[in-house]
Amino acid sequence: MTKTFWLSFCDPKKPKAQRFLGACLVDVTEAEADDAALEIARRFPRAQHGAEWIAAATRKAHQTGCNPGGEVLAIAVPTDHPMAAKYPRNQLLSKQALEAIAPIMTAGD
Repeated sequence: MTKTFWLSFCDPKKPKAQRFLGACLVDVTEAEADDAALEIARRFPRAQHGAEWIAAATRKAHQTGCNPGGEVLAIAVPTDHPMAAKYPRNQLLSKQALEAIAPIMTAGD
């Protein structure tokens, strides 16, 4: 089993217009989630079920060089979602790069 995650990174300490650090898509295998589960159980015994998948996604982003640090928002993306195929994997994408792939919608849209 493999799951795809959209990771968005920000630094809340920066000025509002500079907080977004980039986003990436990573694919995580069940084996990677199982490896992360051991660390999650040791460090965060009250973690919610499924946290190992997010930990594995964040770890994968770090290993592939697409994790710039800061805070991370992780969203599971269905592998058959039509937008998932448009984005490269394991690559940090700037706002401009994301806009070039697909226009970003805001709450007012």
